[in-house]
Amino acid sequence: MLLLSTVGAWISGTPGLAWTVFGLGLLLGGASFVSGWLLGLLFGIPRTLARPQPLPATPDATDTASTRRAAASRVNTNLEDVSDWLTKTLIGVGLTQLYVFPEKLWSIAGQINESGFGWKPHGQLLALALILYFAPGGFWLGYVATRTVLTKLFDSMEEAAADADIVLAQDQLQLNIKGNELQPATDPAVANADRSLLKLPMHAMETPRQLAAWGVARARVGEWPAALTAVEQAAVADPKDILIKDALAKLYTVQNRRPDAERVLRDAPPTDTAVLWALYEPAPDGFRRAIQLGETILADPKQGHSVNLRVWLACAYGQQHADAEARADEALAHTSRNKAVENVKAALNVNPGVRPWLYALWKPSEDSVDDDLKSLGDDPEVAALLAPSPSQPARAGGRIGSDSENPAPRQTGRPAAEP
Repeated sequence: MLLLSTVGAWISGTPGLAWTVFGLGLLLGGASFVSGWLLGLLFGIPRTLARPQPLPATPDATDTASTRRAAASRVNTNLEDVSDWLTKTLIGVGLTQLYVFPEKLWSIAGQINESGFGWKPHGQLLALALILYFAPGGFWLGYVATRTVLTKLFDSMEEAAADADIVLAQDQLQLNIKGNELQPATDPAVANADRSLLKLPMHAMETPRQLAAWGVARARVGEWPAALTAVEQAAVADPKDILIKDALAKLYTVQNRRPDAERVLRDAPPTDTAVLWALYEPAPDGFRRAIQLGETILADPKQGHSVNLRVWLACAYGQQHADAEARADEALAHTSRNKAVENVKAALNVNPGVRPWLYALWKPSEDSVDDDLKSLGDDPEVAALLAPSPSQPARAGGRIGSDSENPAPRQTGRPAAEP
């Protein structure tokens, strides 16, 4: 349209008039488009921007003060308030002045022609056409973009809170048996939450728990520097959140950073990660603490299905059995043997795939320091549980730092006891 008008101005006037019509036409069209786009933005601001997050229906042990504050708070709604006021005002005033609108628009087009185009008698019609063409187009694009892109962005921000609770759940954030890797997200809900968080930048996280969940999602895809930074910042922001502390301790454990992990776990409630690290403390205090922590955790019926906890608790009782035999304490040796077998059975019931690792603790190689079940070597019940079939030979394994299949630059064997 503008090109045709330029040609018409060239024919009916001069080349100078044609260039004036073309240049000022571009400016008028752009201004009309942007004005329409801003109006569409105001009309399209999503009301989900003001939706409060629901309070948890049944608070549990993982509900901290910070999460309750986050759940009870509302996001800033200034933009929506402005949109609401302006749209109602514009519509109200526009309806009352609707009968004079055509005349006003024609008058504005005439002023644009007189002050700009200077193309009589066609410039006024051109100005009116440009306004009516570009302003509605800008409004439509602004409204659609706001209702689609902006709404999706705001929804993803709000969903980050729910995703954080899924990602940080203790039954989902798990280490492998050896404690040197994070288990992949096998639950579809957790995998979807990870993907949603990975699409967002770190600065988009609004609460410490969201920040920690973002870090865990990054850790699961191997982005360790960003993961550690995010979870450490979350722990500083909310040092009392149990789930954040547990996540940070697990990340430190994978990195074989015992002092850091113990510092995080020092004042935290019992976790399976604390049980793992207690196994590496000097005996007898180490296995006694591991047993105390493990049995406390098992008081929660839901924790009985944690294969890691069962394996590590079996290791603790295996250490106690070896210590009791060395001191000729037959009663304690009998009790600890029964508890070790009980936890071995429980671990195999949850996941039969841990048998090779239990076998490696029962029949360790000569250079292995992870020999927690070695003292049960002549026990026929243990042999029946752990002895491999001919078609499934045993393979070496262990816990932190003894993974021959994963030659990461970590300390091997049992970490040295802290002074």
